[in-house]
Amino acid sequence: MSPSFIATVLATAMLVALPAKGDTHLKVAHEMLEAMGAERLTNESLEVVLDLQVRANPEMAPFKATLKAFYFKYAGWDSVKEDYAALYQEAFTEAELRALTEFYRTQVGQKILRLQPQLMEEAMMIGERRLDENLVELQQRIREREQQLRQSH
Repeated sequence: MSPSFIATVLATAMLVALPAKGDTHLKVAHEMLEAMGAERLTNESLEVVLDLQVRANPEMAPFKATLKAFYFKYAGWDSVKEDYAALYQEAFTEAELRALTEFYRTQVGQKILRLQPQLMEEAMMIGERRLDENLVELQQRIREREQQLRQSH
């Protein structure tokens, strides 16, 4: 056997034994997602969206279980966790992910995580209420635009 063949085999073996570049970065992204309770937040957020949709469209109530099964199949934690980890890996350096992980493990970090679903729901309700309060303006703008379109034809 030639020395270059042996060197190639050894180099290949070393590459296989070493983690690929980014493996620790992705691992840290997973750790950060775990620290922030991403599984709970993701699944609770889906529940909030479902509840808001059924509240906004009561005729969807009989289909809530069907919608839930579909949403959780394609947007639930088990479906999206690898994509989320890759997203955070891309957006943050490994050091930043470690800092975020540290933050989420603090008392304040845990508080924001605990309150996030409620705050998100209330924020969505604020937006919904503001839109409802000003629906007359939207209707007026639509009528005006319809009139403009009719006049241009």
